Amino acid sequence: MAEVPFHRGIGRLLAAFLVIFLAGPTGCGRKSPPVPPGTLKPRPPQGLEYAITKDGVVISWDVPTKNVDGSPIFGLKGFEVFRAEESPGEFCDQCPKQFESPIWIPFKGKLRNGLRMSYEDHTVKEGYRYTYAIRTVKGLFSKSALSEKLTLFWHPPPGKPAKLEWDRRADAIVLRWTPPKAFIDGTPLTDKDRKNTFYKVLRRVKGEEEWRLVAGHVKGHTLKDRTTFRGMDYEYRVVPIFKYHGVLIPGEGAEVTTLVKWSPPVTRQPQHLVALRSKDGIELRWEGRIGKDEGFRVYRMGPSGLADALNKRPIREHWFKDTTLLPKGTYTYWVTIVRGGPVESEGPPSNIAVVKVE
Repeated sequence: MAEVPFHRGIGRLLAAFLVIFLAGPTGCGRKSPPVPPGTLKPRPPQGLEYAITKDGVVISWDVPTKNVDGSPIFGLKGFEVFRAEESPGEFCDQCPKQFESPIWIPFKGKLRNGLRMSYEDHTVKEGYRYTYAIRTVKGLFSKSALSEKLTLFWHPPPGKPAKLEWDRRADAIVLRWTPPKAFIDGTPLTDKDRKNTFYKVLRRVKGEEEWRLVAGHVKGHTLKDRTTFRGMDYEYRVVPIFKYHGVLIPGEGAEVTTLVKWSPPVTRQPQHLVALRSKDGIELRWEGRIGKDEGFRVYRMGPSGLADALNKRPIREHWFKDTTLLPKGTYTYWVTIVRGGPVESEGPPSNIAVVKVE
């Protein structure tokens, strides 16, 4: 067998390797070219929100966790906050926003779902319009597109409502307050400003941390809360909301605690109740001792079996005339002693008095 020279054997091997390399893999489909590390763009932030404060405005957003292709983000560096400022008289809705140099907000910590970040801008001015946008940054060559834009007007929040008072009644707690006289910077509220101000009322049981919304849009300066339970202490907060160019600007809330003033129950009852017919009605008379904050309440039950209180407010007189034009039937009367105050107390009924109407 003839011997093949060494250099010719090497040449044949190189030629075979070159054919295989040029032919490439024999599997089906086409693969995308590899992406250099650090160049895959992250998704832009979502869920932009703002909150007007006495010192400026707080912009917050959801921290993205994925790149544009759905893969997880590694090496998140931070965010760039862009802001455009428009002075009064220069507003242009169709013009492109002229953003200032971005503000750098570094990201620190471990990236996970559900994170939010915020930036507080203390350089805003009254009456100016501001537009914000956020960009996610992984590196110099790996930045997201701009987020959705957030536009708002800034104005100082209203001051605290004054003279917040309460009154506990048998069926509700009634709140009353007077509107704030000025914004927090001392500028007085005009009549137009007051028309653009409404109130949000919050409540919590005394000792609890969480506030619950009672009413979110109260235009007047009073509220009757019928959702309370007797015998419980509550704390209320009344927050003024100033509407400025469609932006809702909350002010400082006024707070009050409605305390239950306990008193022993009424155990006494009126005595010797009598009912007398007269030309203009049925006259009732009775005896009984009442205290300073006490009075009498008169009841009547007709043929249907339903009982009605004939006087909404307790009376201190020992007589009462029922002038109602009653149809034929038998009517039963009785009287109780009622003690007023934050929690009303009513004693047992007197003897009954029966009258027949023919």
